Amino acid sequence: MRIKGIQWALSAAVLAMSASAFAAPPTPAMLSNACAGCHGTHGESAGPSMPALAGQSKVAIVESMKGFKSGERPATVMGRLSKGYSDAEFEAMGEFFSKQKPYATSQSLDRAKVAKGAELHEKNCARCHVENGKEIKDNSPVMAGQWVKYLEI
Repeated sequence: MRIKGIQWALSAAVLAMSASAFAAPPTPAMLSNACAGCHGTHGESAGPSMPALAGQSKVAIVESMKGFKSGERPATVMGRLSKGYSDAEFEAMGEFFSKQKPYATSQSLDRAKVAKGAELHEKNCARCHVENGKEIKDNSPVMAGQWVKYLEI
């Protein structure tokens, strides 16, 4: 009876090992699901202090994640979370988010501040954040449509 139990346990172990050998690695979408709690489903920001990741440059996302992981980029939560991922996983997540449709937040704006912001953008930001912040140049993040509170932070 005891031998049957050992044989059963060995058979179960062999099956488990062989199943894990054929398990597919997580897809970029699966890896990115962990971001949804703060950055929203598919990178559509979940709140005013979180940037939208949808449509951002893959390079900008990867560099940000590497910066969080190394401590070069200051963070509270992201510094800890980034340590759980490899550079290859950063690449996969960056690719996933860069292919998502950009998300523009719906928020009330002060027209006078928008006009002043357009002036400041042209003077200080337009060389990297082109088309009024809607397009990427040299892998700069897309700023148009981000939450005002996030941009202030």
